[in-house]
Amino acid sequence: MRDPFLLSPGKRRDLHPLEKDPSVAAFDKDLNVWVAPFPTASIDTRVVRRSCGLSGIDFAFQEYMTFSGVTAPLQALAMALGSALVSKAMAAPFFREMVTRSAQPGSGPNPEVMDAGWFRCRIWGKTSDGRTAEVTVAGKGDPANRITVKCLCESALCLACDAAELPGRGGILTPSTGLGKGLVRRLRTRGIEFTAH
Repeated sequence: MRDPFLLSPGKRRDLHPLEKDPSVAAFDKDLNVWVAPFPTASIDTRVVRRSCGLSGIDFAFQEYMTFSGVTAPLQALAMALGSALVSKAMAAPFFREMVTRSAQPGSGPNPEVMDAGWFRCRIWGKTSDGRTAEVTVAGKGDPANRITVKCLCESALCLACDAAELPGRGGILTPSTGLGKGLVRRLRTRGIEFTAH
């Protein structure tokens, strides 16, 4: 997991400074927010880089959790420290066993909590000549439960029902390279919003 190009096919290139896995809280001048490591970034970034490799495109990508407001520096610092502590603890067999025992089926949040959840993902890009673009992906429902289940079900339906729309390729694919716009269309009909700014 320490390899930023773990899933990337073909020849590897040198790592851009932006692509290093973040471990500390910092202030992002481009977005004017405080950032901290996102819990699943070490997985998500590898999937995006594989998508790029399979699509024949290349760009530097990183994922963060953002914080704004008066307490943003403290929130970002707490998130960075918490992520570091959990990462270290997960290396210990005793801690992993404890987490496995406590995370039994049915022990998650109740339906009311899952229904009240939401997510908002802000995707911001900057070209080498200074142009910028931004897209927001958002939806209602707990991301770890309601949204994940919705995405999995719509992915399965896309594979089963929309074969004519799918990219004609095989192998170990990512959502964008294996399902593409067909999945986006399905998610939109299920309440996931994709907004260009």
